Amino acid sequence: MLSAIRQLTARAGLLAAATSLLTGAGAAASSRHIYMATNSTVILAYTLTWSADTVPSVSLEYNANISVSNPQYTVLHPTLPVLYSIERGATYTPADWPLDASVTNNAGNLSTLYSATLSGGLAAVALDPTSRLPDSVVSRVPSLGVSPDFVGILGATPVTAAEPQPLGYPEDVPLFLATSTYSTGSASVFRLNTSTGEIIWPPTSVVFLPPDEFVASSNSRQSLATAHQFVQKPVSSSSTQVDTFVTNLGTDHVFEFSFDLSTGVLTEYDSQLVVPLGSGPRHISFHPTYHPY
Repeated sequence: MLSAIRQLTARAGLLAAATSLLTGAGAAASSRHIYMATNSTVILAYTLTWSADTVPSVSLEYNANISVSNPQYTVLHPTLPVLYSIERGATYTPADWPLDASVTNNAGNLSTLYSATLSGGLAAVALDPTSRLPDSVVSRVPSLGVSPDFVGILGATPVTAAEPQPLGYPEDVPLFLATSTYSTGSASVFRLNTSTGEIIWPPTSVVFLPPDEFVASSNSRQSLATAHQFVQKPVSSSSTQVDTFVTNLGTDHVFEFSFDLSTGVLTEYDSQLVVPLGSGPRHISFHPTYHPY
């Protein structure tokens, strides 16, 4: 069976991973679950187990009853047993997902998007509390853009200038799910249910990156706005606003938005970071001193 799963892994093509650390009983053993997104319909779950006296072991499992359409990228909820995934192959009927144009910075682009079948989505997958395997899809929403590339968590983090902890979130702060779409050049934010982790419709904010910012490049992939990643700067849990960044591979820009941690609304700053011609920025990571790379 394990050999068959390994073959499936090779055929599916591993694209992204989300990890969660589970504490073992005392110092006897520890384990970490690693969830691998694929370009098929499954999310693979690896369990890495180790102790002070043994060689680490790895097991691989997946739930064939859970179907997620071309997931490719995943992220874990910081406090609940929920895994979020993009669904590149999902389609939605616009009439089933009404949306007020006031949530966007470009009503025209939104209208164009709603004039055809909505392509691309997000899924919230509940994890079995014991096995930590994907158990069931608890919610799905359109990504409001074609070819979603990224999904991540936005929210206040319990950090201080002296001891940054950019991956930690207190349990009593509102959290949001962020996604960016490659083919449409949009970024969207959805509120998460505080008890279940379900994705709540409608979105709190939808922004379209301006195509007129395009700078001519010899790279054939840089012909339009292509949002690749959407992340936030670590911020204290007492803050009400946080800076967020969307990388635009297509136009050699990194767009910065102020994000309201209560309402979930994005507000674009007047100035944006322009990177060298042809760079095609994809990802951002933060140094513990909050300097972005």
